[in-house]
Amino acid sequence: MSEPTWGIVATVDEPPQLVAAFAAHHLALGAREIHLYLDRPDPQALRLLAGLPAVRVTVCDAAYWAASSAGRRPPLPMGRQRRNANDAYARTQVDWLLHCDADEFLREADTIRQRMATARPETEFLQLKMLERVRRADQPPAGIFDGLFRRPGMGFEHWGEDVYGRFARFLQHGLTGHSVGKGLVRTGREDIRMDVHFPHRPGGGAISASEPVNDQILHFDGLTPLHLTLKLARRLDWPGFLDKAKHRGRGAQMRFTSNKRENAAAMARMVAGTQTLSPGQIARLDEIGALDHTPFDPTPALSAANLDLDLSVAAFDASLRDREAELIEKAGLLT
Repeated sequence: MSEPTWGIVATVDEPPQLVAAFAAHHLALGAREIHLYLDRPDPQALRLLAGLPAVRVTVCDAAYWAASSAGRRPPLPMGRQRRNANDAYARTQVDWLLHCDADEFLREADTIRQRMATARPETEFLQLKMLERVRRADQPPAGIFDGLFRRPGMGFEHWGEDVYGRFARFLQHGLTGHSVGKGLVRTGREDIRMDVHFPHRPGGGAISASEPVNDQILHFDGLTPLHLTLKLARRLDWPGFLDKAKHRGRGAQMRFTSNKRENAAAMARMVAGTQTLSPGQIARLDEIGALDHTPFDPTPALSAANLDLDLSVAAFDASLRDREAELIEKAGLLT
């Protein structure tokens, strides 16, 4: 029996060095197809991706959306992600397809290869669970991937305030971002629709999932503090998002961001308080098994792909400031 093949689909709106690193890393892990949908035209990203095999790039411009089944660009990113993921699902030639974001990186592929190969025929997707990157206060990061990783859950309601103090209210299950994970979906099922996290059946009906596969996806919820701040500021303009945020911690982050417009210092304190750990906090989280110290380094994959990328914090923030100048000015984040 041949080894199952797998691929990735992502709708991306990030600095081009992150998009290229995302593609190169997953190619190095063995992805047979990488479907990237650029949420806005990006000539530099197109140049960087042009030499990568198996990367299929779609520019989601006005013509693309006009030709889509909806006939227009969905107003919320989640709607665009769903549409693009299902477009890739309908076209892919791989056996399994993962829908994730450009700030989410598979840690390794051996585990999921084994789980795909041994999955029962009725299993329709593998639940891949998260780790979330945090920074060390005593080792300020030089690169956007530096740091260590925390696990969700682990009885956060019992120890969260003890570890994070007043910043605990901005976390859910101990994370600033989501903890549910992402789905690696078996392809070729006409009654399955891809979704943001896991697939579904239109009109209802159970989806057969695997037991969770822990510690598989590394989530960089903000590659830099500025990146997370802009992520929150952007969401304030999404219709109804502030009121509909299901993630209690994210909702608290967004309400804080809304209340602290024009106050960059307050935003910086909130981001640091939730995503930077002191030595004492690290020791406490280590005691309860909530941290993974294994580093992540995509540079070997970049070398294999002949990509020379500056992945420093300074270069990434410079790209963000150029790319998001209008949002930065609107949100009052220049001071």
